[in-house]
Amino acid sequence: MRLRAAVLVAAVTGSVLTGVAAGGAPAGAAANPAITIRAIDRAGEAVPVTASLHSPVTSPTSIDATLTSAHPTRVPRGTYNIAAWVFEPDGSAQTLFDRELVVTRSVTVTFDARKGHLIRFAVNDPTVTQNFVLAEPFNPVGPDAFDSFSPPTARAQYAAPGTMPPGWELSLEGDLLRPNVSLSPVRYVLVRVLTRVIPANLTFTVSQARLASDLVTVKAIDPGVAGGVSFQPIGAEIPGENPVELPAVPVGQSAIAPLHVQYYFTPGYAYESQTDSGSVNQTALPILGVHHYTQTFDNATFGPSPQWGPFVIGNQISTMSGAYLFADPTQQLNSSFGMAVDSSQTWLYEGTKLIAHSALGGIFVTVSTTPHWYTVRAQASRGPGATLWKSEALSFTFRSQAPGGVVDNFWPRIIPSGLSLRNAARHGTRTAVRIYFSDLDVNLTAHGVRVWASANGGGTWQALPVSRSGPHWTVTVANPEHRGSCRCGCRAATRTDSRRRKP
Repeated sequence: MRLRAAVLVAAVTGSVLTGVAAGGAPAGAAANPAITIRAIDRAGEAVPVTASLHSPVTSPTSIDATLTSAHPTRVPRGTYNIAAWVFEPDGSAQTLFDRELVVTRSVTVTFDARKGHLIRFAVNDPTVTQNFVLAEPFNPVGPDAFDSFSPPTARAQYAAPGTMPPGWELSLEGDLLRPNVSLSPVRYVLVRVLTRVIPANLTFTVSQARLASDLVTVKAIDPGVAGGVSFQPIGAEIPGENPVELPAVPVGQSAIAPLHVQYYFTPGYAYESQTDSGSVNQTALPILGVHHYTQTFDNATFGPSPQWGPFVIGNQISTMSGAYLFADPTQQLNSSFGMAVDSSQTWLYEGTKLIAHSALGGIFVTVSTTPHWYTVRAQASRGPGATLWKSEALSFTFRSQAPGGVVDNFWPRIIPSGLSLRNAARHGTRTAVRIYFSDLDVNLTAHGVRVWASANGGGTWQALPVSRSGPHWTVTVANPEHRGSCRCGCRAATRTDSRRRKP
């Protein structure tokens, strides 16, 4: 995620930009004209500034330059997008500029923060106030205004009105919450995308009734551990256009889990959500207006993340590091990242011969052009205080050769139902556990599943009856009458040819 600064340009006398004085004599025919930039803060004092200059996407010059008020910069004659942030010396505010700049001769561009207008989002909910605003100019089919990203350094965000070049847009995101509480039970993520023109009126008022809502629950992974969730808009459905990435910083909050937060969203955008523990859910379709959703994060985790491995890509077998071993199994699988582990090891065998070993890091091994059976084994453990799970061991056997396109890993999703907000089952009860298998792309139909459970920390294991409904399998686990832990493991047979695809 990157936060790019926008730039508003004051203009050159007689040029497209008004209020900017031309500096220096016209450059010679063979010399590139110079751009000099300067900035004035909201108190009328001169302050240092940097700006970003981009030529149009179709331009043969392909200018992507950073300008500084310390010295002029020479560029070819042409039309550019120029963007900058002007920061108040006391940190109280920052002002965004983004304008079209036509360069025919040497010019001085002045960014006058006194011309900026406050960016403000408001909703008919008197219990919340604006926390901060994110603003970023971007080109959906070209460069972004700023090459680096940082969150806003001031609560008050301003933007100067003006016209951006064709194709340029300004993404605005407002975050509203209840003030003076450690965890706001209500939060608003409001988005507005401006096309071509930055208006003088930058106050955007919405009605809660027109927003989408999402009741978010974050379960406790371990006692006393902070939990939290953040949302980030990742795309906008613009009529006649493809979805555009909206560069923004996640809006998040943390507290001791478990917790509940009621979110409200500007509809029509897709949002990526993520917890502090690393569980991620990327919504494939835009959230619709006046629709209500619910999400639960950090469910009891028994299966590894599908991001982990192994992958067979061309002539190489690879796995990710041990940090990717675990994930919340209920989240969308192709965007689920692993929870941190204290230690892990991975082994790769060709038949019974060990050919690679790694502690924490990944494995990368060249595959023979002759078909062979390979086995990946992994084990991981967590540090002191972990209670949801303390260790996991797994193995995966597959047949492969090079070159062979891509074979994705697939892992079991083992999801118990009816657990408390602390991922615990009541003593003496029975818990239904749903099992299915997925790779990064699709759910796979297993042709045989065997499941075992242990009620004494793995000392002894008992085979469980398994029932099937389509690609899903279900078992029932008897929970101990007294305080203890329950472990579960499974083995499955699938058709590996159904998982082979081209790169």
